[in-house]
Amino acid sequence: MYPMKAQMAISLVVSSDDLAIPETKEKITMTDYEEIEMRFYDYNQPVSIELPEVAEGAVGQPLIPLLGQTVLNQTTPNQTATTSV
Repeated sequence: MYPMKAQMAISLVVSSDDLAIPETKEKITMTDYEEIEMRFYDYNQPVSIELPEVAEGAVGQPLIPLLGQTVLNQTTPNQTATTSV
């Protein structure tokens, strides 16, 4: 009844047209492909989590601040999800 493993393949393509940046002479495209596998175990077992001292004063930053101002947020992404046991 608990997941034991999750596998994901993610493909991301962002072009300069997608970003809210000033006009540029050259068009750019960034492509990223990742394969991720996660294994889950030791359900209902106690854990101890401690924040490192250097992280005490950390401030969160968005990955790409400009993405919040683009048409990417106004369209439905092309998604495919599958699950298997």
